[in-house]
Amino acid sequence: MSNFFDPQVPSQRRQVIAAVIAVAAFCTFLFVVNIFVAKEIAKEVAIPPAGESDWSRGLVTVKSVIDSLIAAAIAALLLSFIFRLIVNLIDPRDRVIEIAPSDTTARLQENARNTQSYIFIGNTATFVTASIIPILVDIARLTNRRCSIDLFILDPMSAQAVKSYISHKNRVAIAISEIFDKKNSRWIQQMEVAKVDDEDQVVGKLVAAIYLSAFTSLQSSMQMRVFLRDSFTSFGVDMSDKEVVLTQESNDEAAVAFSARGEFYKWYKKEAFSQQGQAVCIDFARRRNELKNLSLPHPSGRSEIIRSSLICLLRLFPYLSSLSERQHVLDYAVVRIKSPTHSYRSVP
Repeated sequence: MSNFFDPQVPSQRRQVIAAVIAVAAFCTFLFVVNIFVAKEIAKEVAIPPAGESDWSRGLVTVKSVIDSLIAAAIAALLLSFIFRLIVNLIDPRDRVIEIAPSDTTARLQENARNTQSYIFIGNTATFVTASIIPILVDIARLTNRRCSIDLFILDPMSAQAVKSYISHKNRVAIAISEIFDKKNSRWIQQMEVAKVDDEDQVVGKLVAAIYLSAFTSLQSSMQMRVFLRDSFTSFGVDMSDKEVVLTQESNDEAAVAFSARGEFYKWYKKEAFSQQGQAVCIDFARRRNELKNLSLPHPSGRSEIIRSSLICLLRLFPYLSSLSERQHVLDYAVVRIKSPTHSYRSVP
């Protein structure tokens, strides 16, 4: 029954329950009236008629109408149940699904368990590299199948892109912490301003994403590419073989999903393809042998060893080599690498 009460299609669980209660109450009322009418008809029949009266004929008509209404209400309820079952079994092409904030993480992880390709278009890929990619790695290893992953993230070498992203995050944080209300209503209790990462911290997240992507590509079944974009996006795109999920910067806001069978899914496929030509590509699969020579340590390894390997990794790519000299960036990156929300397994 849990699938039947899917909160996404076509309405929420509480609305289904409300509909059942409303129909039951309506049918109960009609049933009571029907009993009353039936008794009146019985009284009329018990009286020897001088001929069938208009009142008797009217009662029979009313009873017939009530019987039809009860049957129609029950039939409508049954048809709505059947419709929900069909919608759950047959995925409509262009169904738009709103996902509650509390369900977004579980849905993304479930999609990762049932896909052979994953595309992310976003900013820092903090959640994807910490929670989604490890699942993809585990499934690929257990099922012995290949998995391709494309990450589209901010270019850590583009100071303008990073600053624009920080400015955007600051606006989102201010809106969430209700600073506008605090300024306009002086009697409101002073609220703490949400903290926003500075430039080194954001670049550190990006460097951590690059390191974890490189570590992932050490497994031969993983085809890993990272595309560095010189612009930020206000929402994230997580695309699996099943659907594409659009998420927002705030964890308190709902996400939206589109089925892979629909046209909206194809739009984001085209968007990912067009972004490839506008970004700097790091194809870790093609550099796998060189990465193996670096002996990248597991994310749970010692901080100083991870830091040393991270420097070597950045120097392997001339475009990123200057980042190896930014000490604060390296510090933040190491902290991020060592604190994933889903454990990475050691590469055999």
